Amino acid sequence: MLVNLALEHAVRAAAFLWLDEQSAPHGDELPYDLLRAGFEFEGRRIPLVVQQGIYKPKVLTAALTLRTAADSPYDDRFEDEDTLVYRYQGSDPGAWDNRAVREAFHHQLPLIYLHGIKSKPKPLYLVIRPVYVTADDPAELSFRLRAEADLALPTADSTNPLAGASQLTHF
Repeated sequence: MLVNLALEHAVRAAAFLWLDEQSAPHGDELPYDLLRAGFEFEGRRIPLVVQQGIYKPKVLTAALTLRTAADSPYDDRFEDEDTLVYRYQGSDPGAWDNRAVREAFHHQLPLIYLHGIKSKPKPLYLVIRPVYVTADDPAELSFRLRAEADLALPTADSTNPLAGASQLTHF
């Protein structure tokens, strides 16, 4: 599959800049509605979330955003303070959304990970960026993600009333 890496990087840079602008007044916990509204890139509106957990805008070949809802049925989990096991969408490694994550992996494109910390009355997400796919495990139907240094990730062995069994730690 032919990937326009210049476009992939340009859209990601615009998304990261927009997230930086949104984080200035709101912090790194952003509401679903704001993420759904998204940002503008070359006259096109690009949301950062849709119904599915893996989002690839039509203009891209690789996934841009991975999301775990606060009440997710998937077994996404933090393996340690900087590694997340992110489950495939469904059970087909060849499904389009899983292939989109694999494209990000093959080209080492940065992704945005949205970790649900509240589901009601309005969903709220901790925005972690950039993250990179470091492994693809079709047998386990999962990807491994790693955040860049100096970001905060929840860990499974800490406590935080907002995120169930997770708390922010810096690595």
